[in-house]
Amino acid sequence: MFSEPVKSSGRERNAFSTNRCPRRFSTLFTKVTIDASLITDVTESQLPRNWNDDPSPREVRAIGDAWVVRGSSAVLRVPSVLVPQEHNFLLNTRHEDFRKLRIGGPRPFRFDPRLAGCDEVEPWFDVYSSL
Repeated sequence: MFSEPVKSSGRERNAFSTNRCPRRFSTLFTKVTIDASLITDVTESQLPRNWNDDPSPREVRAIGDAWVVRGSSAVLRVPSVLVPQEHNFLLNTRHEDFRKLRIGGPRPFRFDPRLAGCDEVEPWFDVYSSL
């Protein structure tokens, strides 16, 4: 999953982590360039009324499952649960157009443990991106 913009990545990570103060945490940021023709959009109006509940309703997961089965695009853009005006991007690595995405090299980023209410955080590996 990729998030936009950069500031959303940390919020997404914290919101969906089972460990609010992980002992170890690191994030890899990279630039991903995606031609608009490779993206299928899901808008809020296409989602059930309770789409942002936790846990997510089955109907929401079914949208992603159907997208993969149809193989209609390499990228699915969905509203962020945390900030619906922003988006998360799901990538279908098995889609023939996946190779058309331009994925840059890693960019250094240090997660500030204060965002998670922690004194310190040791590195581990997790991947988020800025588009």
